[in-house]
Amino acid sequence: MRVLASGRASEIVDLGDGRVLRTFKGNGEPEREATVMEHARRHGFPVPQVIEVRDEALVLELVDGPTMSADLSRRPWRLARHARTLAELHDRLHEIPYEGERLLHLDLHPENVLLSSHGPVVIDWTNAEAGDPALDVALTWVIVAGVGH
Repeated sequence: MRVLASGRASEIVDLGDGRVLRTFKGNGEPEREATVMEHARRHGFPVPQVIEVRDEALVLELVDGPTMSADLSRRPWRLARHARTLAELHDRLHEIPYEGERLLHLDLHPENVLLSSHGPVVIDWTNAEAGDPALDVALTWVIVAGVGH
């Protein structure tokens, strides 16, 4: 098994056959995250398909493509295009009703957008909540601004 990515909260391992294992390093809530992802998916939002929920992990479909961040590193002239894509993803996401409010990702930035051949796919739904869309957009701005320094 090959490690595809590793962050502070989880590790992604290629299981083969178009599947990945997302193992949580700390207090992950795979069942909750899977529920949120499936809710977004039912509303037509681009998320990886959840194949299986395990105690401390999720088995997800493999999304083939670089992160938006990696693409920007190689092709900085695409900044405006990717900024528009992030804005469009926020707009689409915030149209989804969730727990009486709107669905928020709360970590939607270029490292959490995979650029597949079918379009962008949003990953890492650990922080997703219901709330005011302005908070989601503001957090993206803070994250992106912080990375630039």
